[in-house]
Amino acid sequence: MSIKNKLKTWRKRILGEDFTMLTELYWAQIYNSTIQSSDWLINKAISPGRWAVGYNYLYVLYRVLDDMRPRHILELGLGQSTKVIGQYAMNCNLSGPVAHVVVEHDREWEEFFLKRNRDLCKKTKFLTLPLIDAEKQGEKFKAYQGFKEAIQKLNIKFNVLSIDGPLGSGIYWGRRDILPCLPECLAQDFIIIFDDFGQRKSVASTLKETEEILRQNKIEYVKGIYPGVAHKGVCVLASTTWKFLTSL
Repeated sequence: MSIKNKLKTWRKRILGEDFTMLTELYWAQIYNSTIQSSDWLINKAISPGRWAVGYNYLYVLYRVLDDMRPRHILELGLGQSTKVIGQYAMNCNLSGPVAHVVVEHDREWEEFFLKRNRDLCKKTKFLTLPLIDAEKQGEKFKAYQGFKEAIQKLNIKFNVLSIDGPLGSGIYWGRRDILPCLPECLAQDFIIIFDDFGQRKSVASTLKETEEILRQNKIEYVKGIYPGVAHKGVCVLASTTWKFLTSL
């Protein structure tokens, strides 16, 4: 390799890493500034990153809740975002109750989480569904057992779908549980938030099939992307009535 190409390689590595860190700091600053005077997010102690959602996800989620004041929220994967939505369900100033449903597979993690955060989700409904092996085109991935039946039993049209589970995606397939429930589980005004968008082909494939379902059912929607660190990008699909949520 020539000296010129070596310099280009090192420059890309160094600046690429720096820009990645700057992106995370940028979203952290925006998020923390946005929630500073929140009237419903009382406990602001959040630990984003790594396996948890990033600051870009938290910012989009907070804006959706604060600006649109949705009544029906489905969250796949228990974690940091639950602290935010749980407080919204308890403290938001709406005339009626908010339905916040969380699907989680790990009962031990759920019990550990609630020991420290029960006061943040007093109005949250938890569905503990164990993981099973699913398969598509010869590739195995994890899915929630009885997910479709559990969601149908709730008989709720959700305004917000937060997709950050389950764990155990394959290379090309994963986090497909919501697909058989679409579009029946969607309210007229909706947003679907996908975490881990970017490097994971499994998330991209689920997103693609979600869009196809919306098109086949003649549901108009808009799409937006909020880049993050590595694979921690966020992609949203929203009804045209909530189109500004794609350009926050």
